[in-house]
Order: sequence, then structure tokens, then C-alpha cells
Amino acid sequence: VLSAMKRFPMNGNIQASGCKSIRFQARRGTNERLIELKGLTVVIAAMDNHLDREDVQVNASYALANLGFFGNHGAAIIRHNGLEAITRALDKYPYNPTVQSAGCSALWNTARLNDSKMRIAKSGAVDKVLRAMDYHLDSEGVQSAGCG
Repeated sequence: VLSAMKRFPMNGNIQASGCKSIRFQARRGTNERLIELKGLTVVIAAMDNHLDREDVQVNASYALANLGFFGNHGAAIIRHNGLEAITRALDKYPYNPTVQSAGCSALWNTARLNDSKMRIAKSGAVDKVLRAMDYHLDSEGVQSAGCG
């Protein structure tokens, strides 16, 4: 999956499918291997290269959420500009509850470590979570993700 994503970085379909695959692989305990193979940077690059693709943003955000939660890689996500990629997605699609839920989940799971919490708080991301919750009062997914 990572090889295809690296070989075709501008193909949105490959990037969306690849991020979706990484999203689920990250839940199966393969996080260390994904990190070793630069999976984190590939996911963030997909977000950067395909900001116009909601499916990429959703699957990439959930992939980061899972890497942050199941592998405790919040500091690495921040170090590789994942925080900026997540907040760009939240800003680009404020009225899309799926993007908002995915982004909020990624922020919360990235914030599991104290150093990450401070960086996230200083970035203004908390305001983006509150905005998402305000815009999507009837979305159980956004409300749950926003509450952490």
C-alpha cells in the first residue's frame, strides 16, 4: 500500500484507498512497522496533496487518529506537520460532519501525550473542535469525537 502511495502521490483514488487501508492497519498493531516504513509522512503528504478530496481527508485523519491512539505516536504526528494537515482539513470542510469527526478524533488521539497537548492547545485547534461541535449539534459522531 505504501509503495503505491509513494509511487503515485498525485492520484487521489490511490491516496484515499491507501489512507483507508492504513487507517485499519493501524488498529491491528502494525503501527511500529508503518512508522518505520514512513507511513506517517505518506499519510500527511496525501492530506497536503489532496486537500480538495474529502475522502482523502477523512481516511487520512482517521489513520492519524489510529496511529495516535493505538501506537501513541502523537509527538511524531506533530513533528511531521500532521497537526497542520488536520486543522487544514477542519478549516476546508467545516460543514462536513464526517471530516469534522475524523479531524476531532485525530486531534484528541494526538493529544494523548502532555507535550502534544500543549502544542495542540497553542495552535488554536481546540477552537476548531468547539466550532465543529457547534456546527454539528445533531451529529453524534462529531459530538463524541469532540468530547474525546
